[in-house]
Amino acid sequence: SACRLRCFRSRGHTITLFPIKVEVYKDEKIKRIAEIIMKSIPYPMLIVFEFEDKVQLWTAHQRINQNDESKNVLDEFVFTDWETDTSWFDVSEMNMTNFYALYSDMVDCISVHNAKCIVQTDELTGEQARELTNKLEEIENQIVALKSKMKKETQFNKRIEINIEIKKLEQEKGTVLSLGNRVI
Repeated sequence: SACRLRCFRSRGHTITLFPIKVEVYKDEKIKRIAEIIMKSIPYPMLIVFEFEDKVQLWTAHQRINQNDESKNVLDEFVFTDWETDTSWFDVSEMNMTNFYALYSDMVDCISVHNAKCIVQTDELTGEQARELTNKLEEIENQIVALKSKMKKETQFNKRIEINIEIKKLEQEKGTVLSLGNRVI
């Protein structure tokens, strides 16, 4: 049976959906490859990277640059870790009103899946899932930076101050995780 999806048009968006399969021989520079592909093809797409027996799904909302229509603007990338089972990604369960609705559901499905890998909840929307994972990533990056700074610090009192900051961030991370379990 044919899938009948209407093309979606709005200011800055014309949606036609492209699924792309890419076989890679090394688990390196996947983000850069995805960025090159998505910037080269000015349409929203689902990129499926295959490496050995695993896959990664990559998406990013795109729009036309308002100042230069020949350029494509990518919003944040939404992607999975390497997965052996993608049965949770069921396109038949997604909104097929038009390509934009379908693509938005794909982005949300991946975002929710990523959040569920961190917290145990079935109540997250795609936007809440992205907020949760971005907040946790931000906290983790701050912790890593402070640990690096602490290794270089020679003064004992400053090392203690940095350690206190790390402990506060770890508590904040715990709070965000517990809130995520109850929905943000």
